[in-house]
Amino acid sequence: MQAIARVLDQPSDLFILVDKQHPLPSDYVPPDLGSLKGYPLVAAWPHIMPRKPIMHAVLEMARPARMDGVTLTFSSGYRSFDYQRGVYAQEVRLYGKETADRESAKPGYSLRDGDRLRVDQRQLRDY
Repeated sequence: MQAIARVLDQPSDLFILVDKQHPLPSDYVPPDLGSLKGYPLVAAWPHIMPRKPIMHAVLEMARPARMDGVTLTFSSGYRSFDYQRGVYAQEVRLYGKETADRESAKPGYSLRDGDRLRVDQRQLRDY
């Protein structure tokens, strides 16, 4: 029950349905964007902006990885509507509209880009 209470105590905008049928408004900006600066994390870009409510989980994930000698490199956070528009337009130019619609999301139609309750990590490679 304590876990349920913790979830229900979270800000209501963490529970927004966003998918290809339910877009975010074009002017939506999460109210609690943060930065990876100041955390013991490696960021691929200095401007990555995750939402503050996920940082505890991010740190909990990174800590044991670091103890095992694994460095997690975070590569993406919040993306503005305009940025998403550019990514989608590039996908259409490169692969065509049908593939872009299947493989990516139009601006505002992706929870992972607009709401940013996650951070992306770079692919690990063997060299």
